[in-house]
Amino acid sequence: MIKLALIQVDAYIRKEKLEEDVYPLLQVHDELVFEIRDDKAEDVSKKILDIMESVVNPKDIHGVTLKAERSLGANWGELK
Repeated sequence: MIKLALIQVDAYIRKEKLEEDVYPLLQVHDELVFEIRDDKAEDVSKKILDIMESVVNPKDIHGVTLKAERSLGANWGELK
């Protein structure tokens, strides 16, 4: 599922022409870390959250809904 989410996030970044504003940094297990320009961070992080939660149709996983969380911070230490 995380790979599907990465593909969809990449498509979103390209479609919205955000390549200069959003940079994927790291995947740690089921976490994705992005560097996002400050003035875009709130909106882009919400969209990434939406993508991650809807990457698989609940019908395809027997009604189980996916839940993702997001954090914003100046560095990785501030995220949790």
